[in-house]
This record gives sequence, C-alpha cells and structure tokens, in this order.
Amino acid sequence: MVNDYNLEKQEGITRVLFVGDSVVLRCDIIHCLKDLYGESDFEYWNAGVNGFNTAQEIEFFKQFNYMIRPDLVILLFHNIDFETTPVAFIDESGSFSVYAPEMPTNYFHRWLFRHSYLFRSIVSLLFSRLRESALEDPQAWQERVQSVQAELRELKQFLERDRVRFSVVILPIIDPPGQWSWNEIRSFEQILFILNDLHIRYFDLLPVITSLVSKGYSLQGDVSDRWHPTPEVSCSFAQYLYNKGLFDSSR
Repeated sequence: MVNDYNLEKQEGITRVLFVGDSVVLRCDIIHCLKDLYGESDFEYWNAGVNGFNTAQEIEFFKQFNYMIRPDLVILLFHNIDFETTPVAFIDESGSFSVYAPEMPTNYFHRWLFRHSYLFRSIVSLLFSRLRESALEDPQAWQERVQSVQAELRELKQFLERDRVRFSVVILPIIDPPGQWSWNEIRSFEQILFILNDLHIRYFDLLPVITSLVSKGYSLQGDVSDRWHPTPEVSCSFAQYLYNKGLFDSSR
C-alpha cells in the first residue's frame, strides 16, 4: 500500500481502502476512479495482493489493513474466488512444498521451480486440474460456498462494528457470458445470491463487459488472460462505478 498519505487521518477526507487480488494491485481501476473523484475529498489505499482469494484478503485485512482505519472498504470479487489458492513454501525439513486447502501437499524440485518456466507451467496446470476436480465434487463446492459466505459475513460484521462502509465490486470473467464454463456461470450466480442474502451493497460489472463486447472492444491485453482488463476497459469499469455512486454514502 505504498502511497504519499499520512497514516494519521485528516478531518473531512474519506479514506477508501481497495481489497483484492492482482487486478487491485495493478491499480488501473483505482487510477481511473481517482481521475473521476479527485483527491480533494478522498484518499486511495491499495491493498491488492497477487494471487489472493477472498479468505486470504479478508484475513490480511483483519491482521494488518484495519489499522489504517478506512472509512470505506471496497472488495473486488472474481467469480474464481471460490477456488482455493496454492501456496508455495519451504517446510521444516527444507523441502520445497506447494499446498492448497482441500488438496494434497505436493513436493517439487526447488531448483527447477526457480529456474524452469516449463516446470512452473506444469505445476500450474497440475493445480488447475486439481481445482477443477474439486469444484466438480458437490460436497467440496458447498464447503467452498459456505466458507466464502462466512468470511464475507464476518468482514461485514467486523466493519459494521467500527461503522466502516463496505461494498463489493463483482468482476466476472472478462469474456462474453456465452463463452463461460458451467463452473464460471455457477460461481457468478452464487456470489450474487450470497451478497443479496447478506445484504451487502455490491456493484456488478457484467453489464459493462456485455456492452463493450457488443461494441467490438478488446477486453484483455492478452487473449489468454481472462482476469485482467486493459487500462481502457478498467476506465470503463470506473466510469460505470462512478455513475452508480460507488463512493456515495447516500445510495
């Protein structure tokens, strides 16, 4: 969260904290919002962490980010955030291990993982297939849904205790909905249900994606990357959020 703001809050300034993964970390949407809202009344704090899912983002907030005392927390939610995120670490024996909840621990060659792009690609493919298999299991899916719902409920209650406003921005797969997989459709519908059930204020960016696709816009900088919008598309998202009153406490 590197910025030029003082940790001590200024009277009359709304401190906005953005929580999420690499899309938040890249800051494109935040920069566009800053251009729209300006800095005379708002501070923009970025707590994006590459590869984090919702559980990790919320735990990181409770452990560290709450200390900046935000007035508004905005969490960006991908519909892949129901999936678990592999974590790589060196265990007590010095072995290189890759682990993800609900999946087995796997040990890999440390030198190859560090120096071989091909080896890292194989590891990524392996865990991608393991995640897909886990999502096909109805019980495992329900456990993930219940976990995400519990985490969002806990964050909402945590923020309400300190009278901090909370909103979720849903960033779906950056592809036309007709190209989504069954799991992607199910994940999108599930997060809508959870947010409505918990009465959490949210903003769905799917209408922006649908509109841009119909106009022939290129949504991704890399055709293989379905998660990170281009800077231009990010500004379209920001304009939509601005028009919908993202920072407005009266809506």
